[in-house]
Amino acid sequence: MMFKVLTGLLLAGLLNNPAWSQDESSEPDPTRVAVTQASASESDTRPASEAPIVIDSENNRYDLRTGVTEFNDNVYIKRGPMQIQADRGIIRQADGEMTEIELFGSPTQWRDQLEDGSIVSGEARTIFFDVVTNIVTLTGSAVIRHEQGEFTGDRLVYDLNNESLSGSGNGDNRARVIIEPGAMPDNN
Repeated sequence: MMFKVLTGLLLAGLLNNPAWSQDESSEPDPTRVAVTQASASESDTRPASEAPIVIDSENNRYDLRTGVTEFNDNVYIKRGPMQIQADRGIIRQADGEMTEIELFGSPTQWRDQLEDGSIVSGEARTIFFDVVTNIVTLTGSAVIRHEQGEFTGDRLVYDLNNESLSGSGNGDNRARVIIEPGAMPDNN
């Protein structure tokens, strides 16, 4: 449950439409890029999986030859209720498909509302999503919080295929899981 934000954010959110285009709902702005042809209106009532992805930054650059898009300085990503803030982001493509997504920050922060209405949030210095292997790696004081508990560590690795999470620490920043009372399902 706590990791549906990663699935929603990185799979449904960033992979539904790999074609890059300028958002048609506003005046052309070189620092505002959307991964959709649809309007990015704040009052958009579509489900999050159908909402446009809006990436705002002070600077961005897309290299047509390499398929690399870079976003720098005050990067803000929004899709439906999901919000991410980062200092810098890189999206790599091959044959028109996303292959890797990297977000960097001091820290990178995100917040999302899950299907049950609960809020999940987290932060890490670096988030790396290998689209090919379907693995998300959070490094640098990584934290994922939900009303059911909290996962922390210097490195958290989430395998979306197996829905498994592993964590490791470094020095005083040990891997830790905190489970809130009543958060564990009753299997009786």
